Amino acid sequence: MVTLSSINKEVGKIIKIAGVFIVFLLIAFTLIRLATIFIPKAPEKPQKAFGKLPQPDFLASQINDKFKFNIDTISGNLPNLPVIARVYKISNPAPNLLALKNFEDSAMNLGFKNRTKVSNIYYRWSSEEPVSRILTLNIQSGDFVITSGILKDPNYTSAPLTIGEEITAEASNFLDSLGVLPDDIDNTKTKIDLLSLTSSTLVKATSISRANYLKIQFSQKDMNNMPIVYDQDSPMSLIITLPQGSPIVVGANYSHQEVSHDSSTYPLKTSQEAFDELSNNKAYILFAPATDSVSVKKVYLAYYIPKTKASYLLPVVVFEGEGFLAYVPGVKDE
Repeated sequence: MVTLSSINKEVGKIIKIAGVFIVFLLIAFTLIRLATIFIPKAPEKPQKAFGKLPQPDFLASQINDKFKFNIDTISGNLPNLPVIARVYKISNPAPNLLALKNFEDSAMNLGFKNRTKVSNIYYRWSSEEPVSRILTLNIQSGDFVITSGILKDPNYTSAPLTIGEEITAEASNFLDSLGVLPDDIDNTKTKIDLLSLTSSTLVKATSISRANYLKIQFSQKDMNNMPIVYDQDSPMSLIITLPQGSPIVVGANYSHQEVSHDSSTYPLKTSQEAFDELSNNKAYILFAPATDSVSVKKVYLAYYIPKTKASYLLPVVVFEGEGFLAYVPGVKDE
C-alpha cells in the first residue's frame, strides 16, 4: 500500500539523484572550460589556395650598405608574430569608356578642358585658371597625375599656408569631385608634408614660413588589424598651394589599388627568420641613417602595396629604428 511516507522517501531519493547529476554537470562544464583555456588549440593549417605567391614588388633599393643591427625594442627581444595571415587578391579593373566619360565630365567641372588622346590608354586635359595645369589619366588603371609649371617656378610665393582639417578636406573634396575618392581611406592617417623648391626640386621645408606647397598623402584602412604600408610616399598624394589665397591642387600622383574579399591564409616567417634576412642584406631598405649601426626599435606585420599594380595584398615584416625603415617579405618561402 502506497503511503504518504513512502512517497516522500521516493521524492527525496529523486531530488538527491538530481542534485548529484547537476553537480556532475557543473564539474564537467568547468573542466571543459578549463581545458579550452589551458590546453592549446591545434594551429590552423594554412589554406594556400592561390598556390605559390609572387614576391612583393619592391623598388630597387638605393641603399646597399651593410649594417650591424641590434634589437632595441621595449622588451629587448624580437616579438612573437602571428604564424599565418590572410593574403587578399587585388581587383584590377578593365578599361571602361563610360568611366572615361564620367571622369571627363567631373574634370571639366574642375576647370580641366581640351581633352587630348595621347595613346589608347592615356588621355590628357588642361586648365589655365587660376594657374596652368595638366591632368593625365590612364583609363586602364584609373591612375592620374597632375603637373603644373608653378611647381618649377623659383619666383613663386604662395599666400600664407596653414595646416589643418580644411586642407585635408580640400584634397578629399578634389578626389570626390573627380569620382575617385576611395571608401577605404583612413582619414586619421592622412599625412601633410611642407614643401619648398630648391634647385628645381621639391624638398621638405624646414618650417611652414619657408614652404610654398603642402603635400597631402592618403593611406588605406588597416586589414585584420595590420596597417597597409607603401614605398616612401603614398601612391595617393596631392600637392596644394594658395596662389591667390584660395587652395588649389597643382600636383597629384594618384593610384588606388582596391582590395577584394577573395582571400586565403598562408604561413608566415618568424620574426627571427625575418631579422636574419634583414641582417643578411635581403630586405628592402627605404631609408637608413648615415652610420653602420642600426638599432631596431619596432618590429611588426603589415600589408604592402607597391607603386606598380599588384595581384595580391602581401604581408611584410616591418623593421623600424631611428631614421631607419625596412621591409622583409612575410610569407614563408615554401
